[in-house]
Amino acid sequence: MPQSPSYRRDLESQKLLLKQELYRLYGSDYSQMKCVRETLTRLETRRGDIGYSDQDHADPSKARDILDRAKAIAAFYNPSQPRDAHGRWTSLDVQDTIAHLENAVKEHPHTSQKLCATYVREAIAAGGIDFDKKDRPPSGSAKDYGPTLEKYGFDAVPNTNGHQDYPPNGYTPQAGDVVVIQSTSTSPDGHMAMYSGKQWISDFKQPDFWPNKTYADKKPSYVIYRHKNK
Repeated sequence: MPQSPSYRRDLESQKLLLKQELYRLYGSDYSQMKCVRETLTRLETRRGDIGYSDQDHADPSKARDILDRAKAIAAFYNPSQPRDAHGRWTSLDVQDTIAHLENAVKEHPHTSQKLCATYVREAIAAGGIDFDKKDRPPSGSAKDYGPTLEKYGFDAVPNTNGHQDYPPNGYTPQAGDVVVIQSTSTSPDGHMAMYSGKQWISDFKQPDFWPNKTYADKKPSYVIYRHKNK
């Protein structure tokens, strides 16, 4: 049975949204992901239901997750949102960022996974700003994320650069603020966290600004960053 013009228009819209969202999330790497390529092929050829069978050479759950996300973004996609030359967002949606971070720590709200930089970076990506791999610190350490944040529109909040006590004089935390803390003897990679509007969250919901007693006792230097276009 021939597909209606409205169905074809909807399909084209979904394809465009999916490609834009994948580029925003993964950069040019998305085209190398096999499950993504095969999902896009299904969209291009409109073969049956957009799903996967046992004969398909891809991860079915991952492919479905990508398609579900494409459908979800179609509901709130804003074509006027500021973007760079590659179509990636250049403003930070703090609400989406915080929602992603809070959801990510639901299963272990009080226990660190030793992945603080990953959790915060992925939350920022969910809010519209994804750090290209080449711009992330080669060390992968949380303590080295300052230059990356600055490159993507985050500014150091006045009076917090190199500070050790918390809170610094004149500082009031805002939702979306990101702190980069230097290392301690027991945590050589340092620490990274974001303020949710209620508390500091990294890869768990922190009871305080400092992620644990060692940090609270040693008080290593830190910088708090805030995105200029959030």
